[in-house]
Amino acid sequence: MGAGDDAEEMDGENMGEGFFPGFQFDLDGLIGEIEKRGWKRVIFQVPDGLKKETVRLLVHISKKIGDGVKTIFALSTSPAFGACDVISPPAGFDGVVHMGHAPMPGIGGSGGTIFVEMRRVVPEELAGTERLIFALGEIGASRVGLTATVQYLDFLRPVKEILSEHGFEAVVGDSGGRAVHPGQVLGCSFHPALVVRDVVDVFVFVGDGVFHPVGVSISTGKRVLRYDPLSGFCEYVNAEDFVKKRMLAVARASDARRWGVLVSTKPGQHRPSIAFNVYNLLVENGMEAIVFVGDTFSPEMFLGLDVEAFVSTACPRIAYDDAALYKRPVLTPQELEILVGKRTWDDYSPDFF
Repeated sequence: MGAGDDAEEMDGENMGEGFFPGFQFDLDGLIGEIEKRGWKRVIFQVPDGLKKETVRLLVHISKKIGDGVKTIFALSTSPAFGACDVISPPAGFDGVVHMGHAPMPGIGGSGGTIFVEMRRVVPEELAGTERLIFALGEIGASRVGLTATVQYLDFLRPVKEILSEHGFEAVVGDSGGRAVHPGQVLGCSFHPALVVRDVVDVFVFVGDGVFHPVGVSISTGKRVLRYDPLSGFCEYVNAEDFVKKRMLAVARASDARRWGVLVSTKPGQHRPSIAFNVYNLLVENGMEAIVFVGDTFSPEMFLGLDVEAFVSTACPRIAYDDAALYKRPVLTPQELEILVGKRTWDDYSPDFF
């Protein structure tokens, strides 16, 4: 969504930056789309980190829409982990505004969801570009694959231009899989990187955090330079450390006899066929299995239950990021296959959707 709002509190050419500092979104487009659909009862779903600012946004929108007609805007208290986690409009509501993520093919496509992407504001000058150029030149790279999460996609063009000025050829992979934008990667899908891995020497992940660039590295087998254009931070990720942690998790689970299989009811995480295959694989290898079905999982849910290890068929981050919170090992379906000898570590890959 493009364009913005004309409120006096807006900055950044009326792209909503006044509500979410450092981010911009198409506020005018959002208001226009709600009016176009004729929604009078709207519920907003946003990541927890944005809820505080969203309260002020809802007050602002309620003053803009209606023209004397009572229109109600509500804020969902449910978390919003990604486009895979879209809620359905509750009874009495016309639709959902899901903020912060790009749409995902097949999710929220019933006409009851408006996706509002949140993009980082691109400054006039990117930080740390000299470090970026030096790091690429140090390994003799010439063709560079560019990837980013949706929040940093607007940085791909200026980064590509900078690389070109210094003699590098930058390549951005087409959208596909669960990504709707070229170059966009998710924690469970790396399609834009996979389609260009054979024609690039190295990848540059533009953004913050380690999870996504590590996923790009493991899935493509290429070196990945993590570059934050806002802070100037720049370093190659170490995928080997990630794999070692996963090896340790599999080793800890090797003696488990009773397993829990986690099945998510979230629309973009629901993989019953994989869960049933996991269940059968456990039983076929002499282990006991209990299936747990839920919208959200946390360690507290399993306190006191006689289960020694888990396999998550929900979001991969339950195994990767939340594993330390659980007292028992949490594996992905691929890691279970390694444990029972169906695949080897040489064939290891992240849990793709």
